[in-house]
Amino acid sequence: MVQPIFVLGLNRNGTTWLQNILCNHPEIIGAQHKAHWGIKESNICQHIRYWGDFENDDQFIRFLELYSSGDHFKLAEGEKEYFYQNRPKDFIEFFFEMMDNYANKKDVKYWTTKPEPLFFRHPRILKNFLKRATNRYEEIKFIGIKRNYIKALYSSLNMQNEFYDWRKKKFNKEIFSLY
Repeated sequence: MVQPIFVLGLNRNGTTWLQNILCNHPEIIGAQHKAHWGIKESNICQHIRYWGDFENDDQFIRFLELYSSGDHFKLAEGEKEYFYQNRPKDFIEFFFEMMDNYANKKDVKYWTTKPEPLFFRHPRILKNFLKRATNRYEEIKFIGIKRNYIKALYSSLNMQNEFYDWRKKKFNKEIFSLY
């Protein structure tokens, strides 16, 4: 049976790096592409909060049509028709099924993802997610990574992306540092 590996840690703490290393193992898979620096963030908590359950037909169809056009679904080789025929009750069940199917297609024992730090602001959602995971899987692996706060802060301030120039402005740098 396929099993998940959850990599826990705040942004800029090495979680992407760690997941990319894990995915080099022949028995581990993750949704990866070079455009995402390797592993693609799954944003599980955001999707749970946004989509809720799939009892409403229109909401489920809207979800599947939108989500299936996104990178994570494509990188995990998701199949829309499978989910139309095997409708999950909510995003948690959908995500687990999508990743299990991906691991089974690739004939590997493990899949990996990073539950985003947003989970820790919503303990009820996190508790439900963990309960569902422990009910579904026999053996879940959790790997936590924590970087020195000052080094993580400098890494965030100097991260090369579309907000680099914005973060370098004195006022924004102070606000970002406090955040």
